[in-house]
Amino acid sequence: MGNLDSRKSRCCFFTLHQTAWIDVLRQQYASPDKAAEMYGLSESAEISDWDEFGEVTRWGLPKDSRQGFADQSIMNAARIVEAYLKAHSRHKKQPYY
Repeated sequence: MGNLDSRKSRCCFFTLHQTAWIDVLRQQYASPDKAAEMYGLSESAEISDWDEFGEVTRWGLPKDSRQGFADQSIMNAARIVEAYLKAHSRHKKQPYY
């Protein structure tokens, strides 16, 4: 899965969504270069570490549309859970009278 210390030091500058997307890629692909190839990044940038995805500003279309849809579905589910938890924690703090 990579060096956690390296991930902490580099990822602290990424947004929550970037970190979530990198986590999706880690789950779905055997290596960073396989994920980079899927999204057409292998031609434009040398991706050798998962954290390097956080620096990508232009993504290509997925080479396999079904796999791209699966990746996006996981990302959307993570965002829905995040929004639910954020809303739930906000309501939990308010007293019920």
